Amino acid sequence: MNNSLRKLLLKMMNEDQKMCKTEWDIDIHEKHMRKIRQIVKTFGWPGSDLVGEDGAKAAWLIVQHCDEDVKFQKQCLQLMICSVEKKQANPEDVAYLQDRVARNLGNKQVYGTQFYTNSEGKYRPWPIRDIKNIESRRRKAGMQTFKEYNKYMMSKYNGP
Repeated sequence: MNNSLRKLLLKMMNEDQKMCKTEWDIDIHEKHMRKIRQIVKTFGWPGSDLVGEDGAKAAWLIVQHCDEDVKFQKQCLQLMICSVEKKQANPEDVAYLQDRVARNLGNKQVYGTQFYTNSEGKYRPWPIRDIKNIESRRRKAGMQTFKEYNKYMMSKYNGP
């Protein structure tokens, strides 16, 4: 276990989450993007064997927010898929990143994790591929049902 790398990833994640709740700082975001690219280049995907489960979750979250570099997100997605097979990454995190990449490419998502604000100001799910089988896909990834997730997202962002 690389504890110093784990601590760095957790620090980056905490800064990222703070920016999501307050004001987005492009300088910090760009610094995080450069750093996570270097980490992946040096170590491959920083899975739980290298940085612990919380460090791997932090790496995923940082990559999830690298929307300006979908090519890098796609690279990380492939590395994470391989890491899931080795039990070094969380399948749910892979599902979120797969949907994020699809959204960033203008494609339909697979798991229903990505939402947007429509022209009437309402929060709605990004279009979903093969909606009739979404619950099966989500179950295989260890996720709550889409019905439950959608209800939560609607109440959180659209109000009661």
